[in-house]
Amino acid sequence: MTPQLFLYITLRCSDFRIRKSSLGLIVSYIVEHRAINDKIILNLFMKEATNNWLAIAQKDLKIAEASLQADEPLGVVFHLHAAVEKTLKAIYEETKGNPPKIHSLKKLAIDCCSIDLQQKELQFLDILDKAFIDSRYPDDITSFESRYNISNCTELIKETKDTIKCLNSLLKKN
Repeated sequence: MTPQLFLYITLRCSDFRIRKSSLGLIVSYIVEHRAINDKIILNLFMKEATNNWLAIAQKDLKIAEASLQADEPLGVVFHLHAAVEKTLKAIYEETKGNPPKIHSLKKLAIDCCSIDLQQKELQFLDILDKAFIDSRYPDDITSFESRYNISNCTELIKETKDTIKCLNSLLKKN
């Protein structure tokens, strides 16, 4: 949301002294979430729960990036997986209701959300699922950190951002 649009909505509410109307609630919701992260893009026509899933997904992405800066590949992998998982759960929430409590990205995308993915996207979800399991149950931390080094984690972040962008575009179509 642009600052101009945010300001316009705020001014319109104060002009009409709307306190508990729908528009007033929307503005307070925007103010609350805007304070959390300026980059969160809320869709005013989506369910509140959907927007919450998307906001948390953005937080996970930021934590993954911070983990990369701190050279903590466990945190990078864990939070990248969480960001995609929560984006998929936002899609499920918006289209079908309360999402299932599963962590397999491929199962969420195909079986639960009925998303038709290309082979490249399926392969990436497989990579992220495997990396997530490796981050949760590493046999040896040294081998994990060599497998998911800075270069690999940087590429995972890029691909995750692309995947989330693609998934978010599916939400906008609904």
